[in-house]
Amino acid sequence: MSQHWARALLDIDVAYESDLETARRVIKDAADAVWKEEKAVLEEPDIWGVENLGAHGVALRLVVKTRPSEQWRVSRLLRERIKVALDAAGIEIPFPQQTVWHRTDAIPQTG
Repeated sequence: MSQHWARALLDIDVAYESDLETARRVIKDAADAVWKEEKAVLEEPDIWGVENLGAHGVALRLVVKTRPSEQWRVSRLLRERIKVALDAAGIEIPFPQQTVWHRTDAIPQTG
């Protein structure tokens, strides 16, 4: 509170197959739209880049400077807008997937 601003920090996962430059542009465009509409956003949003190479996707970090105590509300709005924008652009938000192999050959019994 003493610095008179807060930071909304979002890591947005996209599938490994996604074009990262396109994903960055879509996320940035959605964040910029929120910046232009919301008085709580103090500066132009910034994408810092790839934050993590996870088990299911690539995390892109978005940072947005907000008024104090507004970062959570702004974060929720950003997530909603970014989800809609990624869907419209055909960019997949990854979800945990697991491959299970089922053996059909019999396991020998002992004894």
